[in-house]
Amino acid sequence: MKITSLQLLDYVEGRLTREECVEVERLVATSPEIAKEVRLLRASQLPYVTAFEHANVPPLPDSLRTFVEAQAALRRNTSAKPDKRALADQRRDRGGVAAAKVAPHWLGAAFAAGLLVAGVGLHVLTRPVEPPASLASSWVAAAAGYQALYTRDTLAHVSVNDPVVAQTVAEIHRDDGLAIAIPDLRPAGLTFKRIQRLRFQGRPLVQIVYLPQQGAPVALCVMQEAGADASPRAAQVDSMAVVTWRRNQLGYALIGDPDAKGLTAIAKQIADGGFEPAAG
Repeated sequence: MKITSLQLLDYVEGRLTREECVEVERLVATSPEIAKEVRLLRASQLPYVTAFEHANVPPLPDSLRTFVEAQAALRRNTSAKPDKRALADQRRDRGGVAAAKVAPHWLGAAFAAGLLVAGVGLHVLTRPVEPPASLASSWVAAAAGYQALYTRDTLAHVSVNDPVVAQTVAEIHRDDGLAIAIPDLRPAGLTFKRIQRLRFQGRPLVQIVYLPQQGAPVALCVMQEAGADASPRAAQVDSMAVVTWRRNQLGYALIGDPDAKGLTAIAKQIADGGFEPAAG
């Protein structure tokens, strides 16, 4: 059986029949390449649509809405059958973030346009962003803009897949060259939910996301950063509270909602190795 990326995505999202699932599982067991692609697809499963519905994005200008609707109508009239290979390619990585679920054309176009108007979101991870003068690196501003999109609904129903997490950490060590571990922040009231491999200006950026008992998610982001060790320092980046520090040529940013409690104290404890590793 020759399998496509689209079929693998259908398998991960539970849209195949029992017989088709058995065949895919046989291929996963015998092909390391297929098994890796399935791991990546599972690792990318976030409820993006739910998160975007709750994102604070300004309304689209009427002219842009008219343009998008016209393009959608043109696509419907000229495309009797979508090309499965093209759809599969659209689901694949664009700039370091693993493949994600594709939303309907209108939702994707409208949300992308809204992000361009707002000036925040996924795209900031792939282009330079001028940071506030108090921050050491522009990647912190980009990571804060990305984290601003997260709500509790983004992660509330996400289950941690331990084998996928272990594989991701191993790839971060081996392929990205970042000697990171996932701090167990449960003593501070933060439950680990997800680790992601992102890229900023072509360089690896790791995002480790936690969910507090109440309030918005908190992210610990890590990127290689030259310079002497620096103690944790709090700052405000747009709508987000951020604490940055540097250890062993790695830059760290603990990012949360301004109402998040104790971010600076948690950052100091992470910097001093006060938390046990949860994985990696």
